Amino acid sequence: MGVGETVAYSLEHPEDAPTVGDCASPAVLRRKLDRLAERLASVLSGSADGGEGATPEPRPDPDACLAAYRAFAERVRLVDERYLPRLLARTPVVFEGAQGVLLDEWHGFHPYTTWSTTTAVNPLALLAEAGMAGRARRIGVTRTFATRHGAGPLVTEDAGLTERLADRHNRTHPWQGGFRVGHLDLVALRYALEATAGVDALVVTHADAPARLGRRLRWCVGYELADGSPVRIAPGSSPTWPARPGSPVCWAPPVRCWSRCRGTRPTRSRTPWACRWRRCSPARPGPTPTCGCGGHHGWEPCPGVCPHRSERVGPEVRRVAAYVGAMSSLTDPEVRDFLLHGTRTGKVAYTASDGRPLAAPIWFTIDEDGLVFNTGRDSAKGRAFARDPRLTLVVDLEEEPYGFVQVQGVAELSEDPGELVRTATAIARRYVSAEVAEEYGRRNGVAGELVVRVRPTRVIAEMNMIG
Repeated sequence: MGVGETVAYSLEHPEDAPTVGDCASPAVLRRKLDRLAERLASVLSGSADGGEGATPEPRPDPDACLAAYRAFAERVRLVDERYLPRLLARTPVVFEGAQGVLLDEWHGFHPYTTWSTTTAVNPLALLAEAGMAGRARRIGVTRTFATRHGAGPLVTEDAGLTERLADRHNRTHPWQGGFRVGHLDLVALRYALEATAGVDALVVTHADAPARLGRRLRWCVGYELADGSPVRIAPGSSPTWPARPGSPVCWAPPVRCWSRCRGTRPTRSRTPWACRWRRCSPARPGPTPTCGCGGHHGWEPCPGVCPHRSERVGPEVRRVAAYVGAMSSLTDPEVRDFLLHGTRTGKVAYTASDGRPLAAPIWFTIDEDGLVFNTGRDSAKGRAFARDPRLTLVVDLEEEPYGFVQVQGVAELSEDPGELVRTATAIARRYVSAEVAEEYGRRNGVAGELVVRVRPTRVIAEMNMIG
């Protein structure tokens, strides 16, 4: 039995639904289990459609269930609402989400969602109730690649990655389905961060995957529709439910509606990747207007306004847009060969003192200490690197099959005379004759010049843009 059926039963029979607290009261628990078994038997009998010879659904044994729940109660400590404030007062407490934000009941892509809120809303509410509002540190966790266990949208899915990055803790299961892997989806991660109102820190696991896969591992930076137009996904606000029925809405699970509407959930479309709020029919005389899902309720019609915007992402999102480069490093022989091929120049980007982005062409080379170039100490580049050492350098192939290497990093500056002459000469040998290179080395290896070494923080490479 999944959590969806459990929630459905608790909403329809709130007084008879078993709770954790009932595990400590055998008589109460047995009464609730007996009623649950009776209702389950009725449901299974009414839904039998296998005809003659069909194998009937197994019926749970209330005695066996009671023994299991009693064993559970003997091994855990059951507490009430007074426990959390005392615990928070004496030690740090970790609230861990049961599932990822993209499976959230309000912000996930229906019908591939869970029946619970997986954002930070619940722990923040608990902290507020305990008098600790504003004290939480929210930490997000993601891998260096995208994963999904079972059905549902995985835009960057790659069968090769699924094979190479198999997870022994997450195997194919009859209930969950297959474990699927894709390239890092920055669009989905940005959506998840917005849905949970941001985080204070982000932990990235499986950091060894890029090195193990070489340039095979990529990342997605945008979605586009079939006509090439870009699409942005953004979560809407979560509904605030009334304490008692007032303006209820109807909930239709993706398989079938319940026997009647509960007045506490919005309808989810049966169309994958979409969420729509089905409008109830106009109020009719009498207590039971009809809902779009075929059930009945006795309150006001649904408002007909969807609190989500996930319907903006549908099956028509057919491919990754913008540029998607392969994560790499300067130690990759193919990357080094590309950078050092012929007389390709680099384009270095940096920031002016007033915040303007600037770029300039440069000569450069790669030696045993990494990528290096020269510039004047009082030049725009020299002043910029002294103020803010962050830079990005791009080298590209301007003919078929087209390609590029982008190096993001930090500039380390040196005015050592010997290193100035050596690097200036080595750089000049790439672009001019050997005789002229010696002259360039002497001319540029003087006071007032800088050796700029780039310590990479990220390298992106794509050798064939049209293949």
